[in-house]
Amino acid sequence: MGVIVFSVLRLRAAAIAAFTLLSGLPGLAHADGTPVDWAKRLKDDVQAFHTHVVNSHPGFHDPKNPAFRAQVEASFDQAMARARTAHNQGGWWWTLKGFAASFNDGHVEIDAVEKDFALPARWPGFLTRFEGDDQIVAMIEGKGADIPSLGAKLVSCDGTDAKTLAQSRVGAFEGLWFLEAQRINSGPQLFMDLGNPWIDPLKSCRFETETGTVDIDLDWKAIDHSDLRDRGHKLMGLIKPPIGLRKLGNGAFWLSMSTFTSDIKRPEFEQLKKLVADAKAVQNDMRTAPFVVLDVRGNGGGNSEWSEKLGKILWGEDWLKAHPVEGGTIADWRASKGNRAYLEKAQRELEKAGKDASTLAFLKRITDGMAKAEADGNPYWREEESVPPKPAQAHNEAVGTTIYALTDFRCASSCLTAVDTWKALGAIQVGRPTFADSFYMEGRRAELPSGKALLHFPMKVYRNRPRGSDQPEMPVHLFSGNMTDDAALEKWIASLKSGNPAGN
Repeated sequence: MGVIVFSVLRLRAAAIAAFTLLSGLPGLAHADGTPVDWAKRLKDDVQAFHTHVVNSHPGFHDPKNPAFRAQVEASFDQAMARARTAHNQGGWWWTLKGFAASFNDGHVEIDAVEKDFALPARWPGFLTRFEGDDQIVAMIEGKGADIPSLGAKLVSCDGTDAKTLAQSRVGAFEGLWFLEAQRINSGPQLFMDLGNPWIDPLKSCRFETETGTVDIDLDWKAIDHSDLRDRGHKLMGLIKPPIGLRKLGNGAFWLSMSTFTSDIKRPEFEQLKKLVADAKAVQNDMRTAPFVVLDVRGNGGGNSEWSEKLGKILWGEDWLKAHPVEGGTIADWRASKGNRAYLEKAQRELEKAGKDASTLAFLKRITDGMAKAEADGNPYWREEESVPPKPAQAHNEAVGTTIYALTDFRCASSCLTAVDTWKALGAIQVGRPTFADSFYMEGRRAELPSGKALLHFPMKVYRNRPRGSDQPEMPVHLFSGNMTDDAALEKWIASLKSGNPAGN
């Protein structure tokens, strides 16, 4: 989502789009008043999208992913076919969204450049959300024959079963539909009409209620996009707890990190610095507390160095060195002029900002390696990180406490790296399954020819990461309650520690 922040080669992943209607879309006419030729605009943008993938995406020459090229070409053909008949901004936007979704990769994403407007929105007066595999009516406005009851289960619409509906109407334009996190994130869009011309508006739906099955004819009404966005967020259970450390009444500690931003201009960066300092100040108390919670609800990633700093404070530096996440030390960077130019620009910007010499040297090593690979005709430059020797002896400084990593569906990119790190050190994951990432990492962005959309895509591929491609982090203990209810979560986690889990 949004602008990728480059720091220590941890690019903020385009992890989860909160809702498409959050993204701005260009106007209906050029500055001089002439109408936009949407078919040409779309054709040019799709062609450029395809060219960037062929020239610079690590998957295009990946011998371990032989199906990648065929998938790209099939999706490209579909997008170009849509371009021939596109006649409005909805056709332009949803074609690009569908092309990006076909990669099933959170690091391939389309963003609109302008942020102050959105597609016209409609809804039928109710929204559903996923509860397990079921789609349940979770929000209604008013009552009547065209409004189902709260709690009703969607069975079908216009003769198509509920599961297929969600996959074909939402999943096909968001991707990664096999993930619980994505279905939670985007499921409420099923009953949002956001101007997608490639799907027909639903007319009649069947619901299963406590009193039997009912058929309802939908009455679509215009709604302000920000209103609909807020309703969707409420159904998703979206929460970004304030960053900070607090001590609970039972002596436990709760550390909230709703971002791992590396952007020094954002207030959250200073909040994270304070959190680390506060944790260091109570280091001994945390190590003997009843339990410690590392809360990453709402965390879409950033820079994994924050998680390593907390790991060192809690478990100790020797324990951290003795328990690295196995694998993930070999990566192939796609050698291309575009990728190299992107990284060289980042070098110059970081040098101006006074970034440390080791980071700049690391970037130069990558760009020099890319240049040599290009000269040699190789599609990749291989990065192999040296693994420091493990200490002969390592003491777990946190042996006196239990450390929980609390996750939700928003955890992506460097948040996943954090969970990998903490679990290797001994943390117990609790909450809900996370989002997931593929082996294709380290994103860059490129503006498409229209000047109205940004393409985000990865530059390298991991070769030995133990966590599988698009594999979420799965909690040891699943919380089935409201993930935005702090009091309920505190009570539940305390009960896990006591050995008498409370219902949730």
